[in-house]
Amino acid sequence: MPHAVREFDLARVRRTWGRAIKLHLGLYEGYVKELNALTGNSGRSSAGPAGEPDAWARRFAFEYNGVVLHESFFEALSGAAAPLSRDGALAAALKRSYGGHAAWLADIRELAKVRGIGWIATVASAATGRLHNIWIDQHHLAVPAGAQVLLVLDLWEHAWILDYAPSERGRFVTDLVRQLNWSVIEARFDSLP
Repeated sequence: MPHAVREFDLARVRRTWGRAIKLHLGLYEGYVKELNALTGNSGRSSAGPAGEPDAWARRFAFEYNGVVLHESFFEALSGAAAPLSRDGALAAALKRSYGGHAAWLADIRELAKVRGIGWIATVASAATGRLHNIWIDQHHLAVPAGAQVLLVLDLWEHAWILDYAPSERGRFVTDLVRQLNWSVIEARFDSLP
């Protein structure tokens, strides 16, 4: 069964993220299309350039993570903005891991200063239960094995460059965090084993 292109309710985000949204959703659709072409009906294709037996596996990781990370990103911005529950389990985990929401956000803002393309992700460690903010250069690399991705923020230029100057990437991150639907992120946390 092919992966379906999902719809996301991002209407309220347009005031901050107006021109890039259509481009960004089109890019996501491209990842879905390429993933479906790559996997076909069998789930794996033996087709690949001669002499490159790992070409399929490398392309799969790139296309698959491109789909999944974009879906996670768009989900957290979908619907109405909802604040983080101050008494919830996720708030408690942020306090254990960072000293609280404000310190977590300060760490996110520091990561937004990383030069280059990539993603910021907040992940939960299955081994320790702690939360970690990480930088993912390219989405087929550096996604930690065994960690649950709770939140991703897309910092590739296609996500923000039409609406923000290059020197304003930090403001883009701040504007996104203000508009998160924390109920989506809390549900991800609550579903952890």
